[in-house]
Amino acid sequence: MSQSWREQIGDERFRELGHRPPPPIDDKIWAAIIAVATSWMLFRGRYRFIQWFSTLLVGSFTAITLINLGLLQVDPIWHVRWDDIVTGMQFRIPPGQQGSAAVMTALATFGIIGVGASELIVYPYWCLEKGYARFTGPFEDHASWYERAHGWLRVMQWDAWGSMVIYTLATVAFYLLGAAILGRSGLDPQSHELIRTLSTMYEPVFGDWATILFLFGSFAVLYSTFFVANASHARVLSDTLGVLGLAQATDAAKARRIRLLSALFPIVCLVIYVAVPRPAQLVLLGGLLQAIMLPMLAAAALFFRYVRTPIPLRPGGLWDLFLWLSALGMAIAGGAALVLKIRQFLA
Repeated sequence: MSQSWREQIGDERFRELGHRPPPPIDDKIWAAIIAVATSWMLFRGRYRFIQWFSTLLVGSFTAITLINLGLLQVDPIWHVRWDDIVTGMQFRIPPGQQGSAAVMTALATFGIIGVGASELIVYPYWCLEKGYARFTGPFEDHASWYERAHGWLRVMQWDAWGSMVIYTLATVAFYLLGAAILGRSGLDPQSHELIRTLSTMYEPVFGDWATILFLFGSFAVLYSTFFVANASHARVLSDTLGVLGLAQATDAAKARRIRLLSALFPIVCLVIYVAVPRPAQLVLLGGLLQAIMLPMLAAAALFFRYVRTPIPLRPGGLWDLFLWLSALGMAIAGGAALVLKIRQFLA
């Protein structure tokens, strides 16, 4: 943080923002409570309530974040300037080791920002369980079937466009808040201080309410992600075991596996957190692994587009262009992440 910023906000506030609170003593207790409760709800199949409740909470927090960014613009100290945006959009990275770390962080977050690799894998499960394929009906080489299929493909396109608008707005708003508050203050969210440090992004607008608001929002976002991710991973692993011939492929056996795995995954997450209590690093590691998965998903999408899709259902040229651009971006991000990680390992 520059001297000019310190002069503007005052020495007392400068020291307050730079203060590092001591590590909490109850984080593992709360982690255990949440993990056990989630395990029980997933085993019992309490999906509908969590789906609507988490949607409401996440939507509310997203709105609060956008309002926070808007109100921040009237603050003479913390507002985002056009010069800041122009500087941030320049293709520059810090020199040396710091630059490599910045690139790795960017690639890791690329894997989880917006619709990440895991969401791309899980979305077909969501479509199946919501009945997209059921409403289309069994395949028939007939105009009426293709018409129904086109209708549900249009629904999926609305899903894609809607999610893109939402996650782009939320990501840009959160990034600008982080650059304006955390970047200028020199705060780096680390380890046990992650949530408390991030909550400072809401202090200039909401004051003493900032911590409460951010705790509410972070719980909504993180817990809904935790809940859905565990349920999703259970479905993917269950299918994997069936495809590899390591488990029965009947519907009844699959349903039992999903319930058991759904109950198991939250406990596994708890064990990992207790063993490695560094949430920021764990998030970035997960993002990096997802970034490496992206080229595989791009290849699968191209395979289904050109090999498995019936001719009447094939998209137009514009969608093909978007598909190839996405595949190229995924290949670059995943390949670069893998190369940098190998270099770090060999260094």
